[in-house]
This record gives sequence, structure tokens and C-alpha cells, in this order.
Amino acid sequence: MYGSEASKFTNDEMVKRGLLSYNKNTGGYTNVVNNVIKSNSNIIKYGSSNSAMGSGDPTGAMTSVPISSKMLEQQNKIKGITTAVLSLAMPSPIGTVMRASATKNLVNASNPNAAYKDYKLGFDAKQQGKKFTSTRNELGILKLGLSKGKDKLGEIIGN
Repeated sequence: MYGSEASKFTNDEMVKRGLLSYNKNTGGYTNVVNNVIKSNSNIIKYGSSNSAMGSGDPTGAMTSVPISSKMLEQQNKIKGITTAVLSLAMPSPIGTVMRASATKNLVNASNPNAAYKDYKLGFDAKQQGKKFTSTRNELGILKLGLSKGKDKLGEIIGN
């Protein structure tokens, strides 16, 4: 399911439950239902973090829907290419950090199965209220993995 489809499905369900209303003239949704503002509509859809689909926030409908492997691959391509291009206009310290980030995203795009597995581990940990530290960061991809006491990178930590 893609973001626009998931968002429409969520909005339609919220209309059924009286949390949103649909305006047939504009084709849009609003949080005013029968002249009453439903102030919690945004929190129900995007969670307390007010973040995007697939972020893992268990308090929101959209944030609790994982993105697909193809969506993650496309996001990594876009972030990698955009960050790489923008890094060329930046001075040395900032540009170097941006190029490292671009490299990480492009490596993840070229290895979508490993990147998605890592994404799902982090997503599932957030859904369970646990901490997760990825090994697919700049240091992990460069095989400079660090350990944090007894807890190792790439493992779910907590409860």
C-alpha cells in the first residue's frame, strides 16, 4: 500500500467514525464535523510524534503502517542523490558529512533487502516501545561498528 492510498483509507475510516468530514465540492477532508472541531484528528492519524507513515510511532494510524520495501528503496535513492548534489555546494566539513550521508543512502538503495530488514527491526521496536540502534548507519556501513556496554548496535534494547 502506498502513502496516498493508506492516507485515503485512514481518512475514509475517520469519516465513518465521525472524526473527520469529507467535502464533496473540494474533495478534501476537514476536522470540523457537524460544526464541532475535532482537535484530536491529527494525533489519531499521525500520532503524538506528528510524523510520517511508517515512522513506527504506535500512537498514530499512519505512523503504525510500515512502508514497503520499494518505498524505502525509492526514498533512499532520492535522499542519496539529493544530498550528494547539495553537498557539492557546501564547505568542507559540512559537505563531507553530507557526502557520508548520501553514501549511506545510496548503499541502502543498492542493497534494499538489508536496508528493509533493518528498517523493519527499528519499526517493530518502536511499535513495542523499545529502543533500537541500527548498524546501517555511516559507521556501521563502513564496518566501524561500535558497542555500547553489553548492548550491541543492531539489537533491540530494553523492556
